[in-house]
Amino acid sequence: MAKNLEQFESGKFYHVYNRANGSEKLFFQEKNYTYFISQLRKYLYRKVEFHAYCLIPNHFHLLIRCKEIKDYNELSDQFKKLFSAYSRAINNQENRMGSLFMKPFKRKLIDTESYYSEVIRYIHHNPIKHGLMTNFSSYKWSSYQSLLADGPTFLNRSFVLGWYGNRDEFIKFHEIDGKELDKSLVLE
Repeated sequence: MAKNLEQFESGKFYHVYNRANGSEKLFFQEKNYTYFISQLRKYLYRKVEFHAYCLIPNHFHLLIRCKEIKDYNELSDQFKKLFSAYSRAINNQENRMGSLFMKPFKRKLIDTESYYSEVIRYIHHNPIKHGLMTNFSSYKWSSYQSLLADGPTFLNRSFVLGWYGNRDEFIKFHEIDGKELDKSLVLE
């Protein structure tokens, strides 16, 4: 299998990411972000646990853990349905035609504890990396605030915060400058 196209297996963690074709956007209006999240839940919630996400105007990142899946294609097919449904909506909205997402979408197995820790921070720091903000913690379209909030969420908040020890340690780990992230652990 090609680099960054890991096969999905039950119980394992994956960094999943994809971008728009060429220099196009994935998210044109504010409502597109909320619609994409609703489609994530619709097509993937029964198959995966969500641990982190970040939606950038031209791409997205997810950290997921596979629930019980029968074979590799089962989850890949759900991603294809998600991309197709979202593309149809954007094509209607923007009066465009054709594929919106790059093919194939990328996924990388989280195979070490340090990679799990680093990739969450990497995902949440993505708005800084792409020059959208100077403070990652206030970016509206990432899971960072949802993980810290007390309200309902589709994320596995207790696992993520427990991974770091507690809420304060999660915050502390994220406050390390993005330049200090271990780039060998994160491929984009």
